Amino acid sequence: MYRIKTFNKIAPQGLERLDPARYQVGEDVAEEEGILVRSAGLLDYPFPESLLAIARAGVGVNNIPLERCSEKGIAVFSTPGANANAVKELVLCAMLIASRDVTGAVRWVKNQAASGVEVETVVEKGKAAFVGPELTERPWASSAWGPSARWLPTWPWIWAWTCTDTTPSFPWTPPCGWTATSMWSGT
Repeated sequence: MYRIKTFNKIAPQGLERLDPARYQVGEDVAEEEGILVRSAGLLDYPFPESLLAIARAGVGVNNIPLERCSEKGIAVFSTPGANANAVKELVLCAMLIASRDVTGAVRWVKNQAASGVEVETVVEKGKAAFVGPELTERPWASSAWGPSARWLPTWPWIWAWTCTDTTPSFPWTPPCGWTATSMWSGT
């Protein structure tokens, strides 16, 4: 049985992939052969002789002493893209918020309410200041999202946008078998 020590809260969906018959996983595991870590600092952590690998759940390894790991023959992995869906959704959110100056509108409503005005009475006139472009059928492009940009669970084409991925690409097929071209061009 392999012993895997966790240093942060690791997503249950990831931990479920480790068969309990083969892996002992938890924060209290001693003499671990593997470590799963998100952001906890391992720079001063005393590695046991049994340690074979460290998996960083996320991007970057600045919390892992790479030189010491290299000297001891400990493999270090990172998992870029683990939060890609959240990032893509936040980018889409930011695009929508910026296109309509939502933060300005919220600030305007708060100012109206704070000044004692009944907001319902001034909304129709005031909302004209926050008109933005209609996004339907507007083109947008992604850049540097890599393969994950080609398969978006948050599909922008549901809004009838024309989508272009400008990321230098390599052969990759999303799990559903669609390609960026077939998904967004309607073919």
